[in-house]
Amino acid sequence: MTKQNYEELKNKIGTARVDELRHYWNEETEDEETQEWREEVTATAEQILIEEWDNSYNAGILKLCEKILEAERAFKAVAE
Repeated sequence: MTKQNYEELKNKIGTARVDELRHYWNEETEDEETQEWREEVTATAEQILIEEWDNSYNAGILKLCEKILEAERAFKAVAE
């Protein structure tokens, strides 16, 4: 999703609602009770926004893991 599309989506939903969704998203853990809010999200635009947050989070975690592995390999190469 382009930055422009993302901004248009946020504008469509409204600042207050985006802030509310972001709060729930930020408070979410592996505990199922913290994920119940997702069941109440029925608007397609809101679901797309949350999916974008999830995808960005997952991409960030993947990038972090790749950097850790890269650093580990470099460390092992120097240690040998």
